[in-house]
Parts: sequence; C-alpha cells; structure tokens
Amino acid sequence: MNDKIKVTMLFKTLNYTNEIRFSTGGAAGRSQLIKSLKHSLRIPSASHKKLEWVDEMSHKNFIWTAKTGVVPLQTLSTSQREVLLKNVSADAEVSTIGNANRSLLVKLRSKLKNSIKNSCRSETDEAVVRAFQHVLNVKGVVDVNEFINPFTNLTISRKSQKLDTIINFLKCHNDIEQSGRFAIRKNNAVVQEAFFKFPSRNKVTGISPEDRINLIKGFYDKLFPEYPVYFVVLHGDEDIDGERFSDHPHLFISTKNSKSGLYDLKATQIRRVNSYLKRYHPATKLISEKPDFSESQILFGYLQEMFYAYTNNTLLKNTQYQACKLEKTVEHNNKLRRIRKEAFKPKSERSFNLYQLSKQKAIELEVRLSERDKELKRIELELSAAEKRVDTFLAIERTAQELAAEAIEETASRRRELSATYAKLNTVRSEYASLSYDYKHVKSQFDGFMSSISGMIESLMLWLESLHNSRRHQMERKYLGKAADFYRNIVENDDTPTKSYTETADKALEAQMDFMEKLISSFSDAPSRADIIKKIKRK
Repeated sequence: MNDKIKVTMLFKTLNYTNEIRFSTGGAAGRSQLIKSLKHSLRIPSASHKKLEWVDEMSHKNFIWTAKTGVVPLQTLSTSQREVLLKNVSADAEVSTIGNANRSLLVKLRSKLKNSIKNSCRSETDEAVVRAFQHVLNVKGVVDVNEFINPFTNLTISRKSQKLDTIINFLKCHNDIEQSGRFAIRKNNAVVQEAFFKFPSRNKVTGISPEDRINLIKGFYDKLFPEYPVYFVVLHGDEDIDGERFSDHPHLFISTKNSKSGLYDLKATQIRRVNSYLKRYHPATKLISEKPDFSESQILFGYLQEMFYAYTNNTLLKNTQYQACKLEKTVEHNNKLRRIRKEAFKPKSERSFNLYQLSKQKAIELEVRLSERDKELKRIELELSAAEKRVDTFLAIERTAQELAAEAIEETASRRRELSATYAKLNTVRSEYASLSYDYKHVKSQFDGFMSSISGMIESLMLWLESLHNSRRHQMERKYLGKAADFYRNIVENDDTPTKSYTETADKALEAQMDFMEKLISSFSDAPSRADIIKKIKRK
C-alpha cells in the first residue's frame, strides 16, 4: 500500500563463544552470555543496577519456551529462570572425550567396519554396493540419517541387523572425530542472541507482546529450522513513560545443527543470505565462506534486510505501517558504532549514567544562557530605540508649543513603555545572573567530581602495578592514600540533595575492585578487597 506509514526498525544479533570471557571477531564470551541471560530473565545479580528495568512494570514482561508457550515472565519463579540460564550456559561448554575412551572407540569402529565390509562383499546389486561403499568412505563428523536414507528402498537380507551395525559404526565414528579436542574452535559461536524493536519515536501501536515474540521466532524457524530456540523473552518494563512503544523481544538460539551436530549457524546464515542475494540482488557479490569483519557486517546488513521483508509480509501486512531502513548519514553511522561498542558492556556501565546526565544538564544550561543572552541583546536594542524616540518627542515639546498637549501625552506613553522595558530588562538580567551562577556551580562541581573520580581510579591502578615493586608497602601507602584523598574530596564537595556524586563514586570504587579483585588475589600478602575499600573511605 502506497499510503502506509513508514517506520524505522532495529534488528541486531550477537554471537557468544565458549571462551570464558572475551573472544575475537566482535563476539562475546561465556561470561557475557551469562550476564545477558540474567538481564533478559530478570535474575538480579551483584552487578545488577536498578536503572536496568522498572520493577513495578514487571507484569509487562513475557516469555516463550517450548514447554510453556507465551506466558507472563513473572509466572516463572526465580529458580525456574535459573534452570533456563543453566541449560543455555551448559550448552555453551563444549566437552571432550578422554584418550582412554578414544582408544576403545577406535577398536570398536574397526570391528564394526569389518562387519560392514563382509556385508558388502555378499551383495551383488550395484545400488546396494554403492550405499555400503558410501558408509565405508565416511570422513569427518556426519549426519547419520544422510547415510541411512539410501538403504530405505533397497532389498537386503537381514536388513534391520545390518542397519543397526551401520548406525553404531557412524555414531562411533562421530565420537572419535570429536574426541581429544573441542567440537568447535573456541572463537566460534555456540549461542546467538537476536532482538528487534520499533524506536519509541515511531509510536507503533496495535502490536501485542505475543505478536512481537512470534515475529522473531517465526523468522528463525523459517530460515534456520535446524537450530533449536532456547527461549524468547519480551521486555515491557524498560520504558519509564509506561508506554508500550518500545517493547522488544530477545531470542536465544543454539548454533548447533540438530541434524549434523556441528556448530555452523553462521555458515548456514551465509548460505541463506547468498540464496537471497541470487534472487533479489543478482548483481551483488556473494558472501564468502570465511568472511572478514567488513564482509560479516555486510552479511548482517542483508540478514537485517531479510528480517524487514519478513516483518512487512507478516506482522505489518494488514496494518498501516511499513518497516524501512533508516538512511545512514555519517553521524548516524558513528552513533551506531558507539552503540555497538557499548552493547558489550553491562547496561549499568554504559554512557547513559550520572556523569553524562550531569554533563548534559550543564550543556542544557549553557544553551538556555545563550538564548537569554540573545534576548538581552534584543531588549537592549529596543531600549536604545525607545530612548531615541523620547529625545525626539522632548525636542518637539520645546519647539512646538501648539502641539504641547499631544506631545506631553505621547511622551508620557513612551515613558511608560520605557519603564516597562526597564523592568523587563532588570528581570532578564536577574535571570541571567542566576543562570550564570547555576551554570558555573554545576560545571565546577562536575569538573571537580570527574577529576577526583579519575584520580581515584588512576591511583588504584598505580597501586596495582606497584605490587610487582620491591617497595610495594611504601607504594601502597602512597597510592592508596592518594585514592583516599580523591574520595574524600568527592564526599566533602558533594552538595547534591541525594549525595548522588558520592553514591556514584562508591559504585565506581566497587566496579574497579570487581575488576582488580582476581589480580590482587594472586599476591599472598596483598590487602583484601574490604581492607582496600576501608583505607580509601578511611573508616
């Protein structure tokens, strides 16, 4: 429909590897996966910050699982959600087979292979012989059904018994292929997360939580049916205005192919995207089997385009809306890069925090001051013009007595105008002075806070480096003392009603200790986390 309202849409994916912390190629590790799962399932943790969601709106969250279908998230207890978390994170840990077991498997495979060879020798039908030879020439990890299917319509004596032997041989072969090593490389993905949302500014209405969940699940079911979806959870508690415009679902899917057992979701996505390009963009170069970073970005761009098309043909087909890409200006691209970089951090650590809010407030004050300054200059020009008009009428009064009555009345009127203008000017000057003071005070306090918080963190890092120094105890007094001075400066200069700068400093100190705690623990006589915090807070 040409009269449809065009709306923008966000669709993003993030891969998690079986690395413990970080990985390469833009993927996150197992630790980041667990943090994302806890956030998505609303499982509070030590690093959880209240601003991540609004507890009073928890009834707006929904979840889909294969067992429950779509139900309110709060109907699942914390322990049930933790089971979901454990199931996903456990699948992200790829196990290995020991050498002793591998030796037994090799002997068993040899025995089964000889049995299959004997069965093949007794056959004369060419099709039967080819099917047996296909099994005997197996290489790498394989889909067992792919080798069994050719026997379906063949006539073979003792067929059931021989097929059991073939199945056992292929399973044994797969176990050996995966033994003594990881089934995948550590920098390959084991879980993929995907989400979409309509930005609030579009004000898209009439789409239920179930419809949003079914859209993203249906997209993955249609394009990637070989990969099981763990769950889809919809967040409706992240809009502080209480609207439903920004409700959005997160989908978690295994990258392990249910048929082949290989962790090859990305390879499958490349094949699906290339099929799409051949049909809708025949002049476009296809994605290579092993894309570099830039080509992976192109891959995602076309996957996003496919999701838009799927959305328009399903969810939005009978609505007034049509999803379309946002024109990516240079500034928008820079913003996307910043958002992508921030996406790997916990929400509590992202840029939209007290520091940035204070900075934004200062910027807003500066804009208001600029507007007042322009208004002041305009009024001063009006005042100058009014004064000139008064002088003109006074001269007329002196030289034109016959018009004295009219001139006096006009002069009085102009004087009243002038008086009102002076009053307005004084009000604006007073507001300007007040805003100037507020701006300078907020900026000074913000600058002091940022300097002190940076100094405190820098002192802690210098102390951490000094643990390798022979004068470590002397350096400890020096640098922890400096950190304590910076902390005291924040507390003493914090005149906010809720002591927000002090609270932020405490959180920054705790976050820094989270980062340093494991590094400190490797030094036997280093002070504990609690002792360091006591020394800095001087309690």
